[in-house]
Amino acid sequence: MKRPFIKIFLAAIVCAQLFVFACKQPHEFTDANTGRILKTLSSDDMKGRQTFTPGIKKAEDYIQSEFESAGLDYMSGMESYRQEFSVTESKITDATVSLDGKSLSDNLYFGLLYTESITWTSDNPTSVFVEKGSNFRSYINEARSSEKDQVIFIHSSFEDIFMRYRDYLSRGNRFVEK
Repeated sequence: MKRPFIKIFLAAIVCAQLFVFACKQPHEFTDANTGRILKTLSSDDMKGRQTFTPGIKKAEDYIQSEFESAGLDYMSGMESYRQEFSVTESKITDATVSLDGKSLSDNLYFGLLYTESITWTSDNPTSVFVEKGSNFRSYINEARSSEKDQVIFIHSSFEDIFMRYRDYLSRGNRFVEK
């Protein structure tokens, strides 16, 4: 006795699997595809993707479209790929520095603060001197990782690198709120 029902059923299963496979192929992780995504995200068109800038929204939209095309599901309990969190920026907006009663020009200092304001007397901060020929970067890195209040005096031979650090570090500190 022939069983045409079983043959038809098996053929239907094979066709259904081929249809599903043809409709939704898994996302390919290839060098070319990864390179394409990285090139797009690092392009000038994304304008740096820095927090608090319009470029971050553009990057967000691009990443979301890549997730959709890869067929990724949303995280459990989420209605989109977007995960919101708060970021606070702390930036010095008004500062005056006086040394021995003389005010310093704005381009001669910068501050890294994690508090709303500071007032120092002669005993509070530790004084650090970066002498000519010293490793400027190691002093700055050590100061950034220290929890002590410090005033760092830098030899004028470091003026160029000081200005680069000043511009970079004066843009503000950003914290992800927990």
